[in-house]
Amino acid sequence: MKFLFSANPISGVADKEPFLDAAAKYCKELTLDHGIFRTTGDEDREQLKEVIQSYKPDRVAAVGGDGTVLFTAIALLESGIPMGIIPLG
Repeated sequence: MKFLFSANPISGVADKEPFLDAAAKYCKELTLDHGIFRTTGDEDREQLKEVIQSYKPDRVAAVGGDGTVLFTAIALLESGIPMGIIPLG
């Protein structure tokens, strides 16, 4: 199983890095393949779509608020990949 976390590190008031660090550590402990996509404000939608196409995750989790959830959902349209939501907006 391959997981991809999609996060905007500067959105909202919650610091996402502690969660992302803990998620990465947990995935490593369980020997789950995982990746983290952090937005940069530079062609994020296209970059996330490219990451999804090349990495081919089985599941994607949006880590953040409504903007991150919408951004991730749009990138996943027609992919058939399930999306989870980790509310840290």
